[in-house]
Amino acid sequence: MDIAWLEEKAIHVKNWAEKPSGDCSFFAPDFALSAAQPWLCGPKVPFDLKKEILPRLEHRVEPSPANFAQMHEEILARIRAGEFQKVVPIVCEELEFSADLHAEMFLSANPNFPNQYRYGFEFENEGLCGVTPELLFSVRDGILTTMALAGTGPKDGPSLLDDLKERHEHEVVIENIVGELKHFGTPDVSPTEERTFGILKHLYTPIRVVLNELPDFMQLVVRLHPTAALGGWPRRPAVEWLEAQDFHVSRKRFGAPFGYVDGEEMKCVVAIRGIQWNHRRALVSTGCGVVEGSQSLKEWNELKLKRSAIYKMLGLEP
Repeated sequence: MDIAWLEEKAIHVKNWAEKPSGDCSFFAPDFALSAAQPWLCGPKVPFDLKKEILPRLEHRVEPSPANFAQMHEEILARIRAGEFQKVVPIVCEELEFSADLHAEMFLSANPNFPNQYRYGFEFENEGLCGVTPELLFSVRDGILTTMALAGTGPKDGPSLLDDLKERHEHEVVIENIVGELKHFGTPDVSPTEERTFGILKHLYTPIRVVLNELPDFMQLVVRLHPTAALGGWPRRPAVEWLEAQDFHVSRKRFGAPFGYVDGEEMKCVVAIRGIQWNHRRALVSTGCGVVEGSQSLKEWNELKLKRSAIYKMLGLEP
């Protein structure tokens, strides 16, 4: 079935479009927002996908730790030179299966993912499926809610609240989001806490804005994407660096906004912790925030930990 969904909201996809149409449409662009027709349109349907058996994994190309270490050193040199304070490199793992993939194959038999959002689509042999902890924005009844989410560790690891590097990275994300939201009202920033998401934990800060007026969906996307958690800070030089990297095109929808418009209700998440595919070829991507004081081995281990979380949630063999 050709379908797009976010939590329990779903449509039966009929076509790609330049702008939303009908009573509910889904936004599924690439990270660079370059697609001429980024909207998936079709009638609403109940979200009801049954889990199917995953075909045999035939080939895997893992990312190179040596290449990552070299990239990490380049980033630190640029940070020391004052080009930016933070940037988020990614690594991609390529998978090839014995048969075409479908969304049902990646949905866990357990539908409960506390504090996280199930999202995805399948249309014309292409698909995206994941369980993300990161909300880009939600608008309902004149109130916008979002979050700053950064810093990563195993759920039973040391407190992130006591880690100066992780706290610094998180504060950069808060500063970025609050600065953009001031255009729509006065941001109300809640205290930062640790929150568990599956086998991982992150620093989490809820942010809320009573809106001066109802913004357009794309206004919010352009203001907030990519946040410092997925792009870097300051945004422009960080994104310029990302655009110059080999992984920028191959990342496709990893870290892109994914959401829907349904009347005056809007919701958009960040497409991480997932898998994307075309026929039998698939891509699993992970990213990490590099700031002054980052250590290459620690960041590499974080990337592996995030991939382990994806495998566990989506029923993939590690």
